[in-house]
Amino acid sequence: MKGNKIMCKLNAGIMLEDRSYIYSMDDNTDTLQEFCAAYRLPLSRIPLIRVELFLPDSDIFADPDLWVYDINRDIIPDWTIKELLELKRRFTAAAKKWYKAHVFVNTDNLEFFDNDTYYLKDCKNATFFGRSVGNLEGKSSGEFLNQSSGILRDFCTGEFYHDSKGKLYEDCSGIFNNKSICESYGENLIKLYDCSSGWFHREAIVNLYNASTGFIPFYTNQDRKNCILHDDATLKDCSQLVY
Repeated sequence: MKGNKIMCKLNAGIMLEDRSYIYSMDDNTDTLQEFCAAYRLPLSRIPLIRVELFLPDSDIFADPDLWVYDINRDIIPDWTIKELLELKRRFTAAAKKWYKAHVFVNTDNLEFFDNDTYYLKDCKNATFFGRSVGNLEGKSSGEFLNQSSGILRDFCTGEFYHDSKGKLYEDCSGIFNNKSICESYGENLIKLYDCSSGWFHREAIVNLYNASTGFIPFYTNQDRKNCILHDDATLKDCSQLVY
């Protein structure tokens, strides 16, 4: 890796002789198991190359041409010996295709339905369904439904419904409904309704309604002051919980 830039690992990929696949690092085990089942062979005997992708400055929104590719050279199939340049070109094309389908900037009214992870910056009114996951930055806003999940940073806003989950980091705002779950880190503005629950770390300002439950790591006077209870809502000290 060149220079002193910080690199973070984003995704990984698999190259076969006739195709390339890009997948999330979280899906690594499942994807490799699918390949083993399809070939009916152990992984060590499948003629593939494994590749890892790294982001310059840990920025998912960086141009894919700046991404760094690290090829696992422990096992190199015979068909790759004379084709490494072509393989890099083909894998770069696959990475750009993945980027186009998963990373969005300044694009409003997006909808996501499948079990996959997406990255949004300065996007308004995005909607997530099913088990999709949205990473929102740069004043983006989104609605999360039906067990979807959201990770919000940088003044983003989110509304969560029907068992969805949200993590908020620093200066975000979230409304949680219908048994949704909240984790808050930093000075966020949060409202919980309809039996939702939330864990609040570091100075979140919270209103709890309709039998919702809040947990705080240390039951200090300031933490208690920042959580306002309405309509049979409760507040508990999560340092006393046993997991």
